[in-house]
Amino acid sequence: MKTIYKFFAIVLIINFNIGFSQNSINGRITYNVSLSIPKERIDEYEKSNKGASSDAITIWKNSKNVNSIIEFSMGKSKYYVLDELDNDLSENEIINLAKTRAGGNKVYYSENSSKSIDIFEQDCKLGECFLIKNEILDWKLLKETKKISGYTCYKAILNYKNKDIIFWYTPEIAINFGPKNFLGLPGAILEIQDGYFSFSATNIELNLKSDELSIEKPKGKLVTKDEYDKMLQKAFPEFFDEN
Repeated sequence: MKTIYKFFAIVLIINFNIGFSQNSINGRITYNVSLSIPKERIDEYEKSNKGASSDAITIWKNSKNVNSIIEFSMGKSKYYVLDELDNDLSENEIINLAKTRAGGNKVYYSENSSKSIDIFEQDCKLGECFLIKNEILDWKLLKETKKISGYTCYKAILNYKNKDIIFWYTPEIAINFGPKNFLGLPGAILEIQDGYFSFSATNIELNLKSDELSIEKPKGKLVTKDEYDKMLQKAFPEFFDEN
């Protein structure tokens, strides 16, 4: 029991220190986002869906890894997916599941105030761009550790959209930013295990020059998540069938 109390006391101290240090730390983390479905799972799906459209199998097999980036400086961050593969897609490869899960064409922006973190998600649909304010997430911190790229990382679990996602973060990089809207952990996120999808940090650059980073708040009409969901439901009712 004392060990548990000690662990959470350390986490509180780390969180306190992050509030001061992340205003001075800057850098860029590149992630490789991939989809890896076991062959036996694909075979099982094909067997149980005989006669059904093979589109799902084709999309699974054609999913390509993508790279995404988070840049951070002066208590602000911007996350986006590189579009380096877009020009290589054939007509039959309309959907890349790895890119969709990585964030697609959205841009995520966050900034720390003295009391909280503001998280915004830019999504351009319906003929204009919207800036959707996201909520802070509720993390479950664990004591389990492992090394990633030489950094000691701690395990955290997030129940997100009714499923558990595993995160590995390091307090050695004192920021509470991460991919997409996954913010609020007491350290930089270096790995995410989201079912068959994974995010893995492949390059970590710290203490960059200010002109090497571009962290501007994206433009768009400010709306809440509920307001934006209602707009999408009205525009695309076929995707929100209540039955």
